[in-house]
Amino acid sequence: MRNETLDQTPAVSRRVARNLLLSLTGGVALTLAGQAAAQAQDAGTDSTGAGAVGTGDADATGNVAHNDSRQGLDGSGNGVTTQTGTINNSGVAVADTGRNTAVGNESVNGAAGVQTADGGTGLANNSGEASNASDGSAFVTTGDATAVGSESTNTLTQSGTLAGGFLVLLQDGTITNSGLGVATTGGNDAVGNTSTNGAGVLQNALAPNGLANNAGTAANTSGGAAVIATGKAEAVGNRGVSSVQQIAGGSDGGAFGGLVLIDQTADVTNEGEARASTGDNTAIGNDSLNVAFLDQDAITPAAAAPVAVVNPAAAGLGGALVGAPGAGFGGLGGAGGAGGAALPGGPGAP
Repeated sequence: MRNETLDQTPAVSRRVARNLLLSLTGGVALTLAGQAAAQAQDAGTDSTGAGAVGTGDADATGNVAHNDSRQGLDGSGNGVTTQTGTINNSGVAVADTGRNTAVGNESVNGAAGVQTADGGTGLANNSGEASNASDGSAFVTTGDATAVGSESTNTLTQSGTLAGGFLVLLQDGTITNSGLGVATTGGNDAVGNTSTNGAGVLQNALAPNGLANNAGTAANTSGGAAVIATGKAEAVGNRGVSSVQQIAGGSDGGAFGGLVLIDQTADVTNEGEARASTGDNTAIGNDSLNVAFLDQDAITPAAAAPVAVVNPAAAGLGGALVGAPGAGFGGLGGAGGAGGAALPGGPGAP
């Protein structure tokens, strides 16, 4: 090998670049020709579901009554006559098509991939995917609800005719109607997707003298729909038609004359309480819990320390060998001396 003087910089640079390129090319060829390990793995779950609740109509009536009460009196003489008539109606009715629960998807899903590839002097490659796909739908449909606590038709008739000296006629009529009606189509819960999903990928690529590569994906896909449709709610506490008739007649007479006293009292009472509800509904399309993780390690050893070499045959100081990935070049001698011999490069840093 011919030595060049140190002031011929362009020639030295070209030779150094050429040696470095050749060494690098050889290193790549060794890597491609060495041992290789590759893994491809997919893990996944797919869950879906549908929940549906449908109810018909509900009708409830606590009390249905038709009352007709009649009191009559015909008499003569002296005395006190009392007529008392009482009609009581009460009822409680509850109609409920609500308070339903529908859940489309309540599953628990897990997908995991664990990969370890040892490539030696070649390629160590991991390719994996862990995924979960969950979906669900829930539908609640209710019919109408009608509640009537008390429904009645009442007729009370009191009549009296007296003739005599001293007469007292008392007529007392009482009608009482009361009722409670409760109608509910609400209070429903619908959850489309309440699943729990986990996806994870753990990858280790080991290549002591080669290339280490990881390619992974961890993903969760989740969807859901919830629909609640309620019918109408109608509640009537009391529905009543009441009639009170009081008829009284009399004539006085006798040796000392006469006296007629007539007292009529009529009391009609209607009480009712009604409760109708179509609300208090909860619809949740997606209430799922999703966790995804990806853990990757690519390991190659640390580069060896640089080694300095001195060529005793050279008049000048030989160049130092620097450890690079498969690259090395000979030292350059001083003026008038032979250059150092080219040595193989040391293991490169990752």
